[in-house]
Amino acid sequence: RLLALARSLPAEMHSQIFLPGFVSAGLLDSLYNTCFVFAMPSTGEGFGLVYLEAMARAKPCLGSKADASPCVIRDGVTGILVDDPKKPGQVAQKIIELFDNPDCARSFGYKGYQLVRDHYLFPHFKDRFLKLIL
Repeated sequence: RLLALARSLPAEMHSQIFLPGFVSAGLLDSLYNTCFVFAMPSTGEGFGLVYLEAMARAKPCLGSKADASPCVIRDGVTGILVDDPKKPGQVAQKIIELFDNPDCARSFGYKGYQLVRDHYLFPHFKDRFLKLIL
């Protein structure tokens, strides 16, 4: 569906679209290492494990207030949340703000990394789980 949507766009945009599908762990690490920001403005994201995956690699995240992204992304702390992910101008503006403020973006990435280290590693999950069942 996404590939068909991408192909329906003007030809000059095709070279700017990268839809790799499933990738190996090594390629995933390489992709995260080369990206500046992880942006996934969505209307239907559940908890947002993919944001934690990006934060674990110290990447600032862009998500949406229209789904569960705020459960993971701390707006203005670990990334940015947009009000309406269906408005490309709004999403583009926020991404540009991150590029225009690289120190702020790096700070978001670092704080996201710390959030993962402090709350979302397996020992944290194990402790919360055991408290629920014991």
